[in-house]
Amino acid sequence: AGGLPAGSENEAAEFEKLIWQLREVKSMNESQYKEVIHRLWRHWHPDKNLDRKEMATRFTQIINRHMASYHGDKDFSWLDAEKVEEAAAMQPQDVASPTARAAAAHSQPRSWADEFEE
Repeated sequence: AGGLPAGSENEAAEFEKLIWQLREVKSMNESQYKEVIHRLWRHWHPDKNLDRKEMATRFTQIINRHMASYHGDKDFSWLDAEKVEEAAAMQPQDVASPTARAAAAHSQPRSWADEFEE
């Protein structure tokens, strides 16, 4: 997923598009949700966006926060908040080094999203 470098005016448009997509996907059934989130997660994974890694990391954190809401309390009010990124940062970062992921794998059950990280 190449594109414009971080900090470009396109970043704001990409951010709005991601938030719109996450608002739409929240009401999907599990199978549809998994398919769309998988696509978004793979598209925005920092390892696939080396030219805009900071932005991709933030977007992946927001997607991870969405997955936590979808599989948890179903509270998506943070998507409408002015501080979406702040809300996303409240969740543990799943974008970590392979060593950190391996350590976390031993202390937490694997979720379906973990398979996309490998």
